[in-house]
Amino acid sequence: MKNTCLSSLLGKQKAKTIFSNLENEKSVQDRIDHFKNERLLRKQKELPAIELKNLFIDFGETLAVDDVSFQIKKGTLVTLLGPSGSGKTTTLNAIAGLLTPTSGKILFQGNDVTKYSPQKRKLGFVFQNYALYPHLSVYSNIAFPLKNDAQWKNNIIMKKELAKIKVASLYLKHLGASQKEIEELNSTLSDFYYLKQDTFYNYERLLADSKENYENAKTKLKMVKVHRDAQLSSLAKTILKNIDKLKEDTKQKISQETLNYNEKSALGVAQEVNPLSLSLHSLAEFNSTRSLEQAQKNVDEIQTYLLNINTAKNENISLLDKTNLLKHEQKVLVALFKNKYFINKNKVAQEYEKEKEVANKEYIEAKNSYKANTNAQNDVSKAFEEYNVLPNVLLNKFYAIRKSLVEKYNYEQVIKENKTSHKIVFDEQEKALLDEYSKDLITIKQAIHRDVMEVAKKVEIISILQKKPTKLSGGQQQRVSIARAIVKKPKILLMDEPLSNLDAKLRISTRQWIREIQQSLGITTVFVTHDQEEAMSISDVVICMSTSKVQQIGSPLDLYNKPTNQFVARFLGMPEMALYPAQIKDGKVYIQEKLLKGIQIANKDQGSVNIGVRGEDYIIKPKPTTTSLTAEILAVENFGKESKLLGHVEKIGRVNILLGNEYNYVIGDKIHFELPKDKLHVFDALTENRLEYKNHE
Repeated sequence: MKNTCLSSLLGKQKAKTIFSNLENEKSVQDRIDHFKNERLLRKQKELPAIELKNLFIDFGETLAVDDVSFQIKKGTLVTLLGPSGSGKTTTLNAIAGLLTPTSGKILFQGNDVTKYSPQKRKLGFVFQNYALYPHLSVYSNIAFPLKNDAQWKNNIIMKKELAKIKVASLYLKHLGASQKEIEELNSTLSDFYYLKQDTFYNYERLLADSKENYENAKTKLKMVKVHRDAQLSSLAKTILKNIDKLKEDTKQKISQETLNYNEKSALGVAQEVNPLSLSLHSLAEFNSTRSLEQAQKNVDEIQTYLLNINTAKNENISLLDKTNLLKHEQKVLVALFKNKYFINKNKVAQEYEKEKEVANKEYIEAKNSYKANTNAQNDVSKAFEEYNVLPNVLLNKFYAIRKSLVEKYNYEQVIKENKTSHKIVFDEQEKALLDEYSKDLITIKQAIHRDVMEVAKKVEIISILQKKPTKLSGGQQQRVSIARAIVKKPKILLMDEPLSNLDAKLRISTRQWIREIQQSLGITTVFVTHDQEEAMSISDVVICMSTSKVQQIGSPLDLYNKPTNQFVARFLGMPEMALYPAQIKDGKVYIQEKLLKGIQIANKDQGSVNIGVRGEDYIIKPKPTTTSLTAEILAVENFGKESKLLGHVEKIGRVNILLGNEYNYVIGDKIHFELPKDKLHVFDALTENRLEYKNHE
């Protein structure tokens, strides 16, 4: 990059020292101090790295994300776990900025990024299919995001300038500069860098806040049309599906009538036939749907006509007449479907016009309110001016300090001459600092090479940097994809089912490696998977999702040991938890009329519950007892150290039992067991929510 001077970081704005909204120099300094104090307060607060507040994503036909809220702590690995269609990938895409939420907020470190593009969010993303450029080498794939990120390049420039000042500080110390002079030089430049970021975020936040009601009303107006289109699409799909089913049913009916006729003929059964008494209608009048009144009239007449057709079908008529009647009935039913579709389509259109009128009124009101809100407009204008001016004030201050120090100590010339003369001798600690600072005194090209090699070493792919992705194994491609995602050192890493394309053995080793990388970098990671074993093995926190909602949030063991509902209980754990229907009578619990002694369920004296048992928790009995249950073995799976038995319990159904190698059951055997009273999972039969219980034995 040609422009490597500090002023290039400010864009095309000219340096200003006068604020139209700030009356004097003290006001300017007060605002600078305000942003500095705010930054210090943010550092002291433990803000979540990611926070979702009441997130909704509506696709019209489906509500993909339904009121999802959660927080993710800095440096943790959080897994979004759930079956297909649960909304986990949609939620991840919303965090990434690939989808715009219908409503709700997404915050990074307390900053609202809901309206930010993916580029502005500064995160890494590992896709399920890796998304590597096949024509580029591994090295070029990793370097690609660095070469195309202006913000990263600006950060390299800033680090270089900060390193120069740190080197100058060491020389100034030897030249007799005071500690105050050195600290002022360093702090002014670093404050400029942070102030540039802070004023930008403040402007973006105020702009988003001022438009919030307006944007929400705008989204609502758009969603009215989306819902209309979704309803029309659903109506069209339904009628086409019904017509296809009708044709298939008619075909089967004709085949059955033909078969019956042929069987009777083969047996020599006399078949008296009468002429068809029903006069078949012309379908032209039924297919005329110019108005709602006409369509409704057609529906009424068709339904009456269909009753007559049903009566005629039961008469003794010839096979030809019956076949023609069935075909005619099919056409009449198609006409009925079309008329009903016309009626329903018009109802949707009428509802749409009403909803559109209301939404449009709200939109206009919100728009006018936004334009009329001069206070908010002034705040945004002031924030924009602060973003363009305040950093320049500090930059001008830095230039002035640097100029005075150059004139006083001539340190720039001293640094240049000392490279050959070595008049200034540094101690070992200072030499170490100089070596450390020199790492940032590099060009953009050198910085790209440094960061690529650094991340390649971390993910252990140095030996394949010159290869093309097509020459790599699935595991190697995955590592390259991760390297490309973390090369910019993002604060947040998103991974969408990154192990799904790997074989079973490689999945285990790769997930362990991902966990090691995540912990070594301390990067906040959101990992999406449908595999509960993956989620349990590497996560700090698991967010279990189903039907577009968050079902439970907690550590893997929290979800396993205390599932909040039946879905979580059965989704987590291999094999799947068995559920035993039970009755509560006068506070006592019965399964198959057998009393579970000592079990008392909180706040429930009567009713139905389901009692869940993990496969590994059963208490095996050699012989049946008065309190035991019995299952017949249907299947046996041997895993080496243990076996899984699939059994059938009468009036209960199938259950999974995990046993050690000391047992040797075969298909057809009877296995007797008792339920572990200290490890039961009790759920309300109606709500399916967890119920607490006590074991008094």
